[in-house]
Amino acid sequence: MSFVHLHVHSQYSVADSTLRIAGLVKQVAAWGAPAVALTDHDNLYGAIEFTLECKKAKVKPIYGCCMAIASRPIGEHVRRVHHITLLAETNEGYQNLIYLISRANLDAPSGGHARIDWQTLKAHSQGLIGLSGDLAGEVANALLRGELDDAYRAAERCRSWFAPGCFFVEVQRAGLVEHDTVMPQLIDLAQQLEIGAVATNDVHYLHPDDARAHEVLVAVGLGVQARPENEALPTTQMDLASPDQMRARFAGYEHLCDATLAIAERCNVKLELGKSLLPRFPVPAGQDEQTLFASLARQGLDTRFEEFAVIGKQVDQDQYRQRLEREIGVVVKMDFPGYFLIVQDFINWAKRNQIPVGPGRGSGAGSLVAYSLRITDIDPIPYKLLFERFLNPERVSMPDFDIDFCVDRRGEVIRYVAETYGTDRVGQIATFGTLKAKGAVRDVGRVLGVPLPDVDRICKAMDVALQGREEDHQGVADAIAADPRLQQEMDNSPLVDRMLRTAQSVEGAVRNVGIHAAGVVIGRGALWTHVPVGKGAGGENVTQFDKNDVEKAGLVKFDFLGLKNLTMIQHCTKLIRDGLAAGERPFDLGQVPLDDKKAYEIIGLGDTAGIFQCESSGFTSMMVALKPSVFEDLIAAGALYRPGPLGLGMHTRYIERKHGREAVKFDHPKLSEVLAETYGVIVYQEQVMQVSQVLAGFTLGQADNLRRAMGKKDAAEMAKWGEVFKAGAVERGVEPEVAHGIYHLMAKFAEYGFNKSHSAAYGLITYQTAYLKANYPVEFYAALLTADHADTDKVVAYIQQARNAGLSVLPPDVNLSKLSFSVVAGQIRFGLGAIKGLGEGAIDQLLTARNAGAFTSLFDLVGRVDARRVNRKALEVLIKSGACDSLGQPRDVLWSNVSRAIQRAQDEQRERDSAQVSLFGALAGDAGAKRPDSYAPAEIAWTQREMLANEKEVLGFYVSGHPLDRFARELQRMEVRSLATLKDPEFLKNAPTRQRPGLDGAPGPKRTHAHAAVIVVQYRERPINDGRRMGICMLEDRSGQAEALCFDDDAKYTKLLSSDAPLWLRLQVGEDRREEGKVALRIEEAQLLQDKVAENAPRLNLRLRHDQCTPKFIKDLQDLLIAHAGPAKLTVRLTVAGLGEVDIEAGPRFRVKADDDLIGALERLVGRTTARLG
Repeated sequence: MSFVHLHVHSQYSVADSTLRIAGLVKQVAAWGAPAVALTDHDNLYGAIEFTLECKKAKVKPIYGCCMAIASRPIGEHVRRVHHITLLAETNEGYQNLIYLISRANLDAPSGGHARIDWQTLKAHSQGLIGLSGDLAGEVANALLRGELDDAYRAAERCRSWFAPGCFFVEVQRAGLVEHDTVMPQLIDLAQQLEIGAVATNDVHYLHPDDARAHEVLVAVGLGVQARPENEALPTTQMDLASPDQMRARFAGYEHLCDATLAIAERCNVKLELGKSLLPRFPVPAGQDEQTLFASLARQGLDTRFEEFAVIGKQVDQDQYRQRLEREIGVVVKMDFPGYFLIVQDFINWAKRNQIPVGPGRGSGAGSLVAYSLRITDIDPIPYKLLFERFLNPERVSMPDFDIDFCVDRRGEVIRYVAETYGTDRVGQIATFGTLKAKGAVRDVGRVLGVPLPDVDRICKAMDVALQGREEDHQGVADAIAADPRLQQEMDNSPLVDRMLRTAQSVEGAVRNVGIHAAGVVIGRGALWTHVPVGKGAGGENVTQFDKNDVEKAGLVKFDFLGLKNLTMIQHCTKLIRDGLAAGERPFDLGQVPLDDKKAYEIIGLGDTAGIFQCESSGFTSMMVALKPSVFEDLIAAGALYRPGPLGLGMHTRYIERKHGREAVKFDHPKLSEVLAETYGVIVYQEQVMQVSQVLAGFTLGQADNLRRAMGKKDAAEMAKWGEVFKAGAVERGVEPEVAHGIYHLMAKFAEYGFNKSHSAAYGLITYQTAYLKANYPVEFYAALLTADHADTDKVVAYIQQARNAGLSVLPPDVNLSKLSFSVVAGQIRFGLGAIKGLGEGAIDQLLTARNAGAFTSLFDLVGRVDARRVNRKALEVLIKSGACDSLGQPRDVLWSNVSRAIQRAQDEQRERDSAQVSLFGALAGDAGAKRPDSYAPAEIAWTQREMLANEKEVLGFYVSGHPLDRFARELQRMEVRSLATLKDPEFLKNAPTRQRPGLDGAPGPKRTHAHAAVIVVQYRERPINDGRRMGICMLEDRSGQAEALCFDDDAKYTKLLSSDAPLWLRLQVGEDRREEGKVALRIEEAQLLQDKVAENAPRLNLRLRHDQCTPKFIKDLQDLLIAHAGPAKLTVRLTVAGLGEVDIEAGPRFRVKADDDLIGALERLVGRTTARLG
């Protein structure tokens, strides 16, 4: 006999199950069971996956949920909730189930668990079967408490909520003592009350062996320690037991197992998937969606013609109108006008409210209707963009506009949509975060009590082992296989062994539920009439289905993407407009012509920092070789710079043919009509469609079907369309062999061809950013730094690049800086918003207070701001950053006076308050009088190194100086080269070099050697051949940054390279084998710079004033010098007031080790800039 599991938790019962749906259904099908239920806690996250897996395995899905039910109405305080298991018997029951789940989640108290009350359940129980629940069910719980009467009353009450015959007493026997206690009582209760009873297993894992991993996963979710492995678990029987095992557990009570089959037979829910339910657009009275859509499209095209006239763009208006009418006809025929109306409405609302919107994304940029409605901003006709690539009249599928918005204001557009269509009809989409390899190890290690250093060490080893591997080979097992040291760790430690074994079991489990970054859905009615709904952290509706499942369920998804580059462009254009003189023509980036030579030149020179799409080294190298000169080159570049085309060398062929170094060939003269713009190379998917149209007479709808078949490598479809293509081509005079060859060429490249519409739209953003950088560099860099202020690495690079371009970047200043980076007299002023640890509230308060005048001192600043917003931490951050330097005191003095300034501000406030409440307040004139500023000396003097370290801590980099500055004079004598010099291929070209022959006897890469003084800003390792490791260092000096490699042979330098101390390096400088025209650096020797300087500088120069030389000071100085004894001579330059300076040579007793420690100690004792090597 069979058995149907009716109480099953999958991994979507987050942190409470290790069971995957695919494994569940596969196992059930293997047993030949007719059905299985899915009853996760308070959700239907897995319902669509469950449906599809069951359909594939020919197993009936039973949709259910284990829900928490409260005895009092939601909103009232409830001390206790109980579990109840709900199963959908009919489609109406399924609708009631998703409503109940939605209400349970949406009405849950903030931070509380989802639950429903019995009144809501009773009102929506039609079509549902209720089971009394597990041990936390009200009936079983009352029996465990020994309250028999309560148990009977609870069972009667539960039965009353459901239709007759739709409530069952749930009996479990999963190895717990409590199960054996209540089982006979539950069976007796069911008989006494004439309620049906049914056997279930509280399934949480697939096999009994998974019980330990499940216990660890639960501990991770609860944040508690897991049991030691030698301690017995309460049970290992919450597994997906076989029908025979279940009948054995319920021996003597087989009727309870038979009841599972009867219930399964009753449950017959049919979900209709894949049918889109388009929301309706609110149209004015007397109109419908079709007429409004057509009218707006025609009006929009007329407006575009007017704009063309302003910029002198001449077009064939008849051509545009004919294409528009054709597209309108297709949209109307496919019943999509409402979709277009919805999208144009929220996009145009955003534009009216100055929210930047991208020019287009995806195949939608090929639609003239979209361009006319201002959904997109790239004219598809000049660039031969195809509407049928977006919407194919011969294949019904939903249109899909992905829209880029300003990343900072995307939320405003979503709020507008919710207000327009109703908050109950609009929601965002769930996304499921799963445990990745390292995350699983860290979580498991924490609950198993593995020492954190051991976990860190293993995770670091995993990082190295998994680097560069494909995404589907990034697991714990892959890391162990790749690095024998991990297996050795397991062999040496039972605890580490358990951690890594368990991590493999829980890896991939759902760890948390979040919100999709872009997806928004709009329902025809309330969302919960379509899908189950949860609640986001901000109270927003969130579908319980992910982006794929929500569309299968019928909801239409709109992607609201945030693109930082749009935010940057808007900020840049605002800075440009703010800097225009009165009467100058307003700046409009949308009207800038696409033929600016400087824009193309800057890309072709490789100056691509901040230019959209172009910043990677590979893309930059391609653009340097390409030397783009027209907009079509930018479109092609976006399509060519992808793994497929790069692997086939398509980019090289395009570049060589563009510059005339390779002949342009066409296999048939008619191909020139389509491929001339890409020099005979098939670059775009649209070209495959156009070749089919021109050569074989395909309609563009047929051509799109062929493109899809080729892109998906669908052999059957390709064979079918191949015959049609060849027949059509031959009919039009193409030789059969030529037709065959062209078709195979198309098939080869179609797999890698890119969507031209998307490439054109993104190419426009590329051009716009290049134009701004080439023509408005100060505003461009200020906007770029603002957009990336949170990314320290990028800010460091951009500031250096701005300086290399001759631009000045000024440090932050409480009196001059704005929130963002700003432009002041042709210079870039650091923004307060880029200071780490300084919140927006503090910045708002500073800027507001500053409106009354500049701050004159620290005491003045603290006295004028709200201390709750500009608190001690904010003041200390400001001082560290150098933003308070304009207040007239050194940073160490300001730091030491923060408490005094806060105390004085509090005292003055008390005096003001006292004066206000005094009967004679009007006469208390002294109460509000300003006291003179009185700074105490610095408690601890900051050395130059400490000051710069503090600056880097809060800014992420150095602005007012650099750790190498204090070695400037010494470095001039040491013949070190700047990184900028070493990276320049001209250095290698002009330096004495050597070339070792390669294995084939050919000359190897040129190499030379040079010295550099640097700091290491990043150090990481990765494995290379034969188990060796390679260190990758990012070096920095005053001229910029450069990457250098370090190999196992040089491992003795690893500790130095992992420090932040200034270093002297001996570098091998050679031709980069990976990128032609680039230079590669290898570290061959490393030494602390202070030690190298000391070797080369036999003298320390110390400046003193005569008035400093008290007996105590002289003793302290002598003690300090003796403590740092070494080989360097000491010269003291003593300044005597009125007499001048005298140099004193110290005796052999005071020779010193002239290192960083001594110089820092001297600066603290004597004062900054008093000690120098010379």
